[in-house]
Amino acid sequence: PDIKATTIEVGMQNSSLAIAIVFSQFNGEAGMALISAFWGTWHIVSGLLLAILFRRWESKP
Repeated sequence: PDIKATTIEVGMQNSSLAIAIVFSQFNGEAGMALISAFWGTWHIVSGLLLAILFRRWESKP
């Protein structure tokens, strides 16, 4: 369970890091911010789907 939670959490942190880098290094260029926002949204959706799959496939003792 800890590995699964870490997998999802790292993906979420990478999305936030991308947005922070865009605004600090590229003067908030709109195109790059849009790509980061889209990618962050994808991480939320895919993370939710992955969590649902992990829950269904969890081995029971």
